Amino acid sequence: MHIPSFLAKSVFVTIVIVKIVGVAAQTSGGSIISTPGQSVTVDPRSFAVLGPNGRFRNSSTEVFNLTLTEPPFFQIFDSGFLNIIGSNPTFNIVSTNTSVLSFAREAPVYVPETDELFFTGFDPTQNVVSKISLADIETALRGSNTTTVNVPATPLSLPPSVQIANGGTGPYRSSIVFATFGTQNSPASVVLVNPRPPYNATVLLDNFFGRQFSSINDIKIHPTSGALFFTDPSIGNLVGLRPPPVLTNQVYRFDPATGAVRVVATDFQQPNGIAFSQDGKTAYVYIDIPLLHVYKYDVDQRSQVFLNRRVFAYADTGIPDGINLDAAGNVYSGCGDGVNVWSPDGVLLGIPDGINLDAAGNVYSGCGDGVNVWSPDGVLLEFISAARLVYNNSALDSCQTLSLLCIMRLTGPGFINAGSFISSLGVLAQNSVPSGSVFIDPRSFTVLGATGNFRNSSSTQFFNPTAFEPPFFQIFDPAFLNIIGPNPTFNVISSNDTVPLFAHEAPVYVQETDELFFVGFDPTQNVVNKINMTAVERALQEAEGTNVTAVNVPATPINVPPSVHQINGGTGPIGSSLLFVTNGMGLLPPSVVLVNSRPPFNATVLLDNFFGRQFNSLDDVKVHPTSRAIFFTDVSFGSILQIRPPPLLPNQVYRFDMATGVVRVVATDFQECNGIAFSHDGTVVYVYAHDRYRRLHWPQYHGPNKNRYNVYKFDVDPKSQVFTNRRVFAYADTGIPDGIELDAAGNVYAGCGDGVNVWSSEGVLLGKFFTGVTVANMAFAGDGRLVLLGGANVYLAKIAAKASKLAFA
Repeated sequence: MHIPSFLAKSVFVTIVIVKIVGVAAQTSGGSIISTPGQSVTVDPRSFAVLGPNGRFRNSSTEVFNLTLTEPPFFQIFDSGFLNIIGSNPTFNIVSTNTSVLSFAREAPVYVPETDELFFTGFDPTQNVVSKISLADIETALRGSNTTTVNVPATPLSLPPSVQIANGGTGPYRSSIVFATFGTQNSPASVVLVNPRPPYNATVLLDNFFGRQFSSINDIKIHPTSGALFFTDPSIGNLVGLRPPPVLTNQVYRFDPATGAVRVVATDFQQPNGIAFSQDGKTAYVYIDIPLLHVYKYDVDQRSQVFLNRRVFAYADTGIPDGINLDAAGNVYSGCGDGVNVWSPDGVLLGIPDGINLDAAGNVYSGCGDGVNVWSPDGVLLEFISAARLVYNNSALDSCQTLSLLCIMRLTGPGFINAGSFISSLGVLAQNSVPSGSVFIDPRSFTVLGATGNFRNSSSTQFFNPTAFEPPFFQIFDPAFLNIIGPNPTFNVISSNDTVPLFAHEAPVYVQETDELFFVGFDPTQNVVNKINMTAVERALQEAEGTNVTAVNVPATPINVPPSVHQINGGTGPIGSSLLFVTNGMGLLPPSVVLVNSRPPFNATVLLDNFFGRQFNSLDDVKVHPTSRAIFFTDVSFGSILQIRPPPLLPNQVYRFDMATGVVRVVATDFQECNGIAFSHDGTVVYVYAHDRYRRLHWPQYHGPNKNRYNVYKFDVDPKSQVFTNRRVFAYADTGIPDGIELDAAGNVYAGCGDGVNVWSSEGVLLGKFFTGVTVANMAFAGDGRLVLLGGANVYLAKIAAKASKLAFA
């Protein structure tokens, strides 16, 4: 949605009807044999060269109309467009309303039972929701000899919970699903609205683990799973309608039956329109200001995360907005001059100039330049808001607004129908969960309400609706019980508040001595410790039967050589040695280093440069389970924290072969990359990336993608071991995902701002080891023992999960 600043502008609002009937003319050799009325063929070869004195367009707000044909008309660039428009397309104005700021703008949903179309306008001071009867339109057209009729639309009075509906889909169970923008005082939400009087509404979702969405824009139902997918950009804040965003701009998947909501795509400037192919295997997302691209994704058939992002199209005029597909897979997008239509391969077929032409299954959510919807009997209802919008100093200004409602008949491709909702979430009774655990049904917090206690920070406010005293196990999915088992325990096992961060990073368990090594953080010195797990077990046994829930087994500090400074990541052991990566200090270079796990703890530096250039500040490290190569992340934290010089290299992931000395980049394009972990077979890798330190230490950093706390999933190329097919795996609701580990079943653990989050291998949040403090890293100390590093405290969770068996020679 592109919302103009609510200036005192005159608005002319009209409704148009388009009829397309018949079969397209046959083509031969790529040449169009016949052109229907109200159509113009523009051969791309005719404007390939305009010449030095040519009339070039200097702005995308200038329409491309070489023939100077009076709109509305069909602009044909490829003969395939005839299969879409047919042989007798016509346009008619069918309704006009000049009394509302923007009468026909967004969220059209056709209800076949009543033969009515619902749609929304835009007025920041009130809801503008209307419906119009298709039967009345047909009657008016049959009785008119002119190209213009005026069938009144009926305004509706909806509850206050529906604030600036911007996307629509359905009907679902005889109701309409709206996505609302929200206001300064009302959260953005997904709402179910009864299409019959009294038009009552039920809010389905208004938060992501207690944090408000930014300004929900477009929404679609997945054709096979029935889940709701919606885009959430920060446009509302840009135009002054919403508070500053507390979430990054993303695409979410929401299952109303289970209440589960998750991120499926990220790394957007401003995501807008969204649509699926008929089989649900492909998704299209429009990214607006300033990119103006339509992107195409594959949809993972299990997790439904969006994969393999690639550019699909770039609109030559205005801002692509709503997107939809016809049954043949052609892609329609509302743009600055009407609707652009591309083939499934991204070939521009044509443009219905001056209208929005679409072919969605039962709904199309467009805006700004137009919205439209196909009804199941082949009637396409369209709303066109031919608004010219400019992006200037984070504000959208409206030069002129012309809104049209169009109707069209088509004997071409069929229409895409949404599937039914599918639910698989079991329900746990609270008395069936283990001691020290709390089950939180996601459905219990999908709606907090306009006066709800929303979280305004991901780092200082935790999601603990039961107010249970930490540490405890927070269960969101019954599958988490397979991880913690029937009798889990969760205890503090060691404490030290004399150093800034006693238990921070690089946990490495050595089975032979039953010791866990870890590091703290003190910029003036190394803080390396080990703790004896046998002593921990003894202390816990002695505390059994008492009210003691915490023990304090002293950690033993160890002295490492000066070449090992500011350790931040660790893995192993490799033989009897620990593999560490260091941040470096001042001019002391970051390095990959082996440290003997036994006295005298001697160290061997394996790598400290990339072709003569120092790394920035190495963060985390893992050994690939099959190739045994070393992979590490390198970020500019050291420079941001002023303990290292300015970076000489981008923030990247490297592969290092100890045998050959060869080092290479395997993944890049990160703000700040952090934790890393491999699946047990080494075919998949997880990398955490965020922008927290950039925002903390650079207050002027206010990009639209701030608040990014994503774990990314990659495939690992079997030959080169380059990371491929980047996709979002998870978005942490609290703090920064840091260290990452996997258990033997492939579940993914990440240290976060409130403890350790655990996701299934498909990215479903199963539960949390809730500490109420940041856990930077964790490690399995053998099967069934998970050690968490929580700053002043070391925690031990005794659970059912087994450690991933990664032994290195």
